[in-house]
Amino acid sequence: MPPDQALRLLLSDCQSIRFSDKTAAAAVNARLSPEERTQISGGKPLTKDNNYPKDGSPEGSIELLRERMVQAVQAAKDKDKEGLARDLLASARFPAPNTTLTKELIEHKLCRTIQPAERNDADAGRLADSPVFAEHPMFKAHGTEPAAVTREEFAGYTGEQKLDAISRQNLQGMRDEIRQLKAEFQADTGLRTYLPAVEKTREAVAERYSGAIVAHASNRHIEGQLLCTRDRQDIQATCATLSGSREKMDKATNTAAMNTNHLDSHDFVFFNVYPKMGQELTNSVLNSTRYLKTDPGLARSAIAPDAQSFVMGLDALAKPGRVCAIALRDPAYPCGGTDDDQARARLAGGSQHFGRDGVSSVTSQSQCNFSRRFGAVEDRYNTSERVFSGKHIQEALAANVELGVLRAYKGLHQDQAAKPAPTTPDESPLYRFQKTVHTATTVGASETPEQTEQRDKAMLALIKLYQYPQLMVSGPVQLQDAQVHQPKGAVAWQDSQAAAQPEQQQEATRAVHARH
Repeated sequence: MPPDQALRLLLSDCQSIRFSDKTAAAAVNARLSPEERTQISGGKPLTKDNNYPKDGSPEGSIELLRERMVQAVQAAKDKDKEGLARDLLASARFPAPNTTLTKELIEHKLCRTIQPAERNDADAGRLADSPVFAEHPMFKAHGTEPAAVTREEFAGYTGEQKLDAISRQNLQGMRDEIRQLKAEFQADTGLRTYLPAVEKTREAVAERYSGAIVAHASNRHIEGQLLCTRDRQDIQATCATLSGSREKMDKATNTAAMNTNHLDSHDFVFFNVYPKMGQELTNSVLNSTRYLKTDPGLARSAIAPDAQSFVMGLDALAKPGRVCAIALRDPAYPCGGTDDDQARARLAGGSQHFGRDGVSSVTSQSQCNFSRRFGAVEDRYNTSERVFSGKHIQEALAANVELGVLRAYKGLHQDQAAKPAPTTPDESPLYRFQKTVHTATTVGASETPEQTEQRDKAMLALIKLYQYPQLMVSGPVQLQDAQVHQPKGAVAWQDSQAAAQPEQQQEATRAVHARH
């Protein structure tokens, strides 16, 4: 962040200036006209160890002095800008009890007030140029069909055009495979019987996601807006410059390994996407994310005292005019923080809904890729083929589950047909899968709250067999319309009490919670 821009934000509520460096005082003095100098210092040059504006100065004098301080930094040589900004900030006096700004207070204030320039197309371009897309199928010929787009054509696209091209090709790939599988089902009397269940699943999943919520979880207090990782790193660098402190700061991000290593997504704010469910189950899934923990990397870490999630509607956030993309993260490594045994359990679908042994067998897995089998039918996943943007998001959320259900029915049906009949229905993976699909998609005529909850849980289990969606939004994201969810064990922030405190005292209390 340019030092003059940071200084303007940080000086916004300073009450007076007491220069601690004569060079800094001279730099500001040089920006004053004779009339302004009369207003601020009684006509005398600004000097070290004197308070300005002088007592009795006209209204608006401090605002004028702040602006001239910023202009002094702007006028300085490039090599001197940072040092001058640091000296001027050290000269600023703020309301008690924190008359000067610490490194932590600088970070908190910048996180709350910075307004990064809009960079939608640049953000989209960096994401689309991520290493994970280098070998995307759209660059490859398929049989006699030429590549959907050449690398040269792709390089000439704008950032948003690149992201849209990836999204369109990914969605078309799913549509084509769904159409092909449905044609196979229609031609096979045994498989044909599952098509009504597949159709109900698609409709039910689409309905759930039409009312989807998104949530950004943090183990620290946040105010005003959510910033992307790149902006937070920029702020931390500015904090080190303006404070003069090289003391190590907290991590700017807890971003998952997939985003760090494979997707260049540090220009985006991340949200988990949850289908529409009852409030009790919604609260449960909101509470379960590791990013609410004091140490997100430790499974047994406690919920942080200031943990909170910011909850919004998916459609309200992912709307035209804003670059948004969704990654349908796989069940193997949805957030990059799980071990192989946990990954295999999720891929197999082992749960109370699918049975202890699940309904699939894992053949290979790695970050960004996995392959498993429902019977003899392969169910494969590659991150590059499960990223979607804008208008494709809602269709993709339902189509990915529909495709997975078709693969599962085909493979489990063929597997069971080739084996002796099971002794009991529960011994059959096909039966357990059918039962879960039925529970998830069938609404009773007079459903009790308990039955509704069972249906919600079955639907969530079915969805999680295929995807853990993450929304990426070109930041920052304003929080005035967000609902704040605080998990059990977190301490609610008392805004009513905070409002009674002077601004600087509020900042001192909250400074350690500024990073998110």
